[in-house]
Amino acid sequence: MNAKVFVMTHVPFTLPKDDIYVPVRVGAIGQDDFGYQRDDHGDNISKKNHMYSELTGVYDIWKNPDAFGIAEDDPDFVIGLCHYRRYFSEGGGRIMMRPYLEKLMNGIDVVTSDRIEIPEDFHTYYGECHPIEDLDLCGEVLKELYPDYAKAFDEVMGYKKICIGNLVLMRKRVFDQYCEWLFKILFSLEKKLDLSGRDAQETRVYGFLSEELLMVYLLKNKDDLRITENKITLVSEKAETIKLKNALSYLYSRGEYYDAILLFDEVVRVRPDVLYEASDTNGLLPKMKKLLDYMAHAKEEEKKYFQNTFEGLTEAALSFDEKGAPDLLKPPIIIYTGRDICYDVLNSFARGLGEALRACGEEVEYIDLTLSDATEKVLSLSKRNIKAVIGFQSSAFSLFLNSKNTYIHDLVDAPKFNYATDAPIWLSDIMKACPKDYYILTHDGYYIAFIKRYFHNVKDAFLLPPAGNDLPEFRGKSFLEGVGKDFENRPVDVIFLGTFRDYKDFTPEQFGIEEEYRELSERFFSLMEKEPSLLPEDALHSIVSEDISDSEFLSVFEKVRPMVSAVAEEYRRRVIMALLDAGIDFHVYGSSWLDFPLKDSYENLHLHDEVTGDDAVRELSKAKISLNVMFWHKDGFTERVANSMMAGTVLLTDETECIKSQYEDGKEMLIFDLKRIDKMVERVSELLKVPADLRKIAEKGFERASSEDTWEERAKLFLSYLKECPV
Repeated sequence: MNAKVFVMTHVPFTLPKDDIYVPVRVGAIGQDDFGYQRDDHGDNISKKNHMYSELTGVYDIWKNPDAFGIAEDDPDFVIGLCHYRRYFSEGGGRIMMRPYLEKLMNGIDVVTSDRIEIPEDFHTYYGECHPIEDLDLCGEVLKELYPDYAKAFDEVMGYKKICIGNLVLMRKRVFDQYCEWLFKILFSLEKKLDLSGRDAQETRVYGFLSEELLMVYLLKNKDDLRITENKITLVSEKAETIKLKNALSYLYSRGEYYDAILLFDEVVRVRPDVLYEASDTNGLLPKMKKLLDYMAHAKEEEKKYFQNTFEGLTEAALSFDEKGAPDLLKPPIIIYTGRDICYDVLNSFARGLGEALRACGEEVEYIDLTLSDATEKVLSLSKRNIKAVIGFQSSAFSLFLNSKNTYIHDLVDAPKFNYATDAPIWLSDIMKACPKDYYILTHDGYYIAFIKRYFHNVKDAFLLPPAGNDLPEFRGKSFLEGVGKDFENRPVDVIFLGTFRDYKDFTPEQFGIEEEYRELSERFFSLMEKEPSLLPEDALHSIVSEDISDSEFLSVFEKVRPMVSAVAEEYRRRVIMALLDAGIDFHVYGSSWLDFPLKDSYENLHLHDEVTGDDAVRELSKAKISLNVMFWHKDGFTERVANSMMAGTVLLTDETECIKSQYEDGKEMLIFDLKRIDKMVERVSELLKVPADLRKIAEKGFERASSEDTWEERAKLFLSYLKECPV
């Protein structure tokens, strides 16, 4: 098989020991060629290497095949293209040699590099790395010159797996046709694209665009070509990457940390590709930058620790990335507080998790976002070494810096977590507008699935149910010695710490639902009311068009979402009314109950002032049974569940997937079906006659929650997630 693989380079390198490889000095015109083949034979574009990168070599091979030893009369001649650092691989890091190439090309027309996954669609991905207007204009030119390629171009824009680097093996007949097509597009684009004022990196635009155009060409012609992929191997780092690492190491050795940071920022601004995986093969540069940022603000004894303990910047950066700083230097976890909603529950979560993290040995700092200096403190995080930032249903992560181009938290080099207690459909704003390295913590497994399907800006979502709060006066004591000491004589039969909202006669119009969605809203409500076990998204999907896209569905869901609250409140009302009608002693808390229309009609209904924190748990500890009606969390575990059991009270709750799978009805809690409220009421009435039986359930629930549903256990779980969230 006649074959040559041309290795494009602008620096001297060690050529693989096989005669199929031919080094080509690109941009050779007026330069030293190192004894390699040049790219300035006859018809050439060598002087445009600063714009076309390796394509100047490709053009010369196409136009002047004789100069490269390619037989013009052999259409099956194999022409290979690779880089001085990147080659096709035989596996195990071995560079492809002739026997492997011959087997690989047997019956094949084109081989590309193995496709890699990218975090978003190609159009978005390109725009994050380069000016997106280049790609858009390229598409316009292509569609003018080759209208039949328009569909393929648009499809490639949505790719989430791409081949990179212009590494190919092609039969000469394919190579010639491809080059004719490619350079016609690029030369036409060159006439329209103004590159004045660009840095060296973004001037290489035609090289970048050619990688995308290769995928377009192959997609359009896939039925006529036999195409396969092959892995690539890297034999060295990019010269610019090596040079930067050496310079940073030198400045680090001299203690010139600020100068090192300035150099890093400037090089990355001009050549962001030094950070690419294909350039920084061991991922060391971000680790170096992380340590340099830390050292720039460290105390003298902290600087001495790293300078004296490790041999140079590389060793110090690797240790810092793996182990962090020693205890005296440990970066803090930042926790945002200040959002006072629903009996201060979010601040309670923040304090509970924060103190538990401290008990695990973590440094924790709180920032109250309601205080006047909050903005200054948040902005200062960008200059500090931070382990993580945690907010609780916080909109702070969605704030921009000066313009709509950069989120404030994009500047914070740490994973960001937002704890979401509500259903994600209610939190679209903080799910759509969010910084990089942004994660969601939630208590419901179905919410995680929803987030992953509909909110692609969120990097990942993790299950972290809220914990319960034990009372200080009973801490460390058993059930019978502490909260359960006098269970049978507790003065309250049933307690409910939830709010009341009277949605019984509300219409879609009163919820502010647009007229065109009101009929759909009513059908949506009716279906959930009839089948309360249905997930809202499943219910809505069953009554909207089957052809609706995810983004369209999300938009519709946002329009009709008030009906989820309406049906949740309706079932809450039904449960409470059934208990009251049965004459069961029932205690509620907070000003919302002043709006309960029948508050004066039941002697067994007792209204109390709002309670929060430990006071709420103390009220729970006065009751035999604590009612919980999930606010349509179909796989949820809420703080009321944990607090009720921690207070030594029998939890009475409607079922969720989480509760059904982890707890035993009648042993650790009482679980009921929303479609059988009557059975629940009968059961409660009978159990209240036998307090000793309730005490046994309360004790089992207390033991379970005290060992598994504490903030200490949640903190350990969070730290395990944190290990999975590199920045």
